[in-house]
This record gives sequence, structure tokens and C-alpha cells, in this order.
Amino acid sequence: MTLTKRDMLDTLPRYYDDSPEVDAIITTSAEQVDRMRQRARELTDQYYVRTATHGLDDWERVLDLPPRPNSSLEFRRNRILARLNGTAPATVRYLTDVVNAHVADKSARIVEYNGEYRFEAEINVDNVIDTEEIRRDIEEVKPAHLAFGITGVITDAIVMSGHEYTFGVPYPICNVLRTDNARGIADRSSMALVAQDYTVVVPYPICGVFVAGHERSA
Repeated sequence: MTLTKRDMLDTLPRYYDDSPEVDAIITTSAEQVDRMRQRARELTDQYYVRTATHGLDDWERVLDLPPRPNSSLEFRRNRILARLNGTAPATVRYLTDVVNAHVADKSARIVEYNGEYRFEAEINVDNVIDTEEIRRDIEEVKPAHLAFGITGVITDAIVMSGHEYTFGVPYPICNVLRTDNARGIADRSSMALVAQDYTVVVPYPICGVFVAGHERSA
């Protein structure tokens, strides 16, 4: 029994407690009252950024913020509060949410280089992203003294596709001694040293293709 139904029954004389007809009427009425109360709470929640849900669309429209319907409610609320307050909660978690608002698989992460006063967003290159939009959103919320960069990351297997090329190399070898008579008796004028060219095939492997994720023909 809901609290609303109990409250309604308490307003009736006790002899109605055993009436099935009255119980059915009270049950239906209590359910309707609860639904109306819930709708009223949902409506008033939209008036406040920290409790708004579907009303965030209106907040973003009024504040001229690019819509991020696929982002978390917390991220969208933080963007709205940042615009209203003129500052942003520039935590690593919040900056990660800002970047992942543009990343389909939400796998981007923030890497800090504190000694160099900069940070980078590492994003899987499998995602199609608009780097200019990411930079614009980050510049709006990051501390002014920190530099920002974007790094593409390959997370799939890397395939090195090798091709073997062969080159013919002429190599002269002097290995034939010939004379001009059949008997092999020769004088200095008839003796000749003959050079023959041999072609040596040299295999030479070259990695001509560098592919992430799958092999692709050259």
C-alpha cells in the first residue's frame, strides 16, 4: 500500500475499510495522484541545472552551447554551470568528458605533463573526430596557462606487410683460358683470357606497407 493510498483511507470512516468497491476507487485515485506528483517534481527539476534532465536541451539552447545529447548528464550540467559562472571545473575527469563528447566509443583519455605545463588528449584513430571542435571546447574550459594537444593512438594490431624484390647483378668472372688451336699448344700470340658475365639474383625484403588493424594490399 502506498503512502498516498494510506492517507486517503485515513480520511474515510472505518466501516469503508472492508469495502472492495471503495478500495478499488481509492487505489485508482492514489495512483493518479502519485503520477501527477511525479510529473510536477520532474517539471520543477528542469528549473535547476543540477537536477535537470530533458530540460538541459533548453539550457544549452538559451546559453548558445552546442548540443551534446549523447554525453552524460553530469558533463552537460558542468558545461552549463561553467557558462553561467564564467569558470569550469577543469579536473582531469571533466576534461576527459569534454573530449569524449566528440568521440564515439568514449575511449579518449587525458595525459598530464605537469612539469611542461601542458596536457594532451589521446584518442583512438579508429574514431572520426573534428579536432577543431575539440580544441574549441577545451579552450573554453581549460586553465589559461596550460597548453593543449591531441595525439592519435593506434590500439589495434599492427601488420607489417613485407614484399621481396629481386635485383640482377652482373658480376664478371675471369675463369676461361682459351687457345686458338685444338691441341692446346699455343704461343703467346694465340692465347686469350676470356671473361664471362654471371648474373647473381639478390633478394631484398622491403616493408612497403604499414597498416593498423588489418592487412592491406600494396
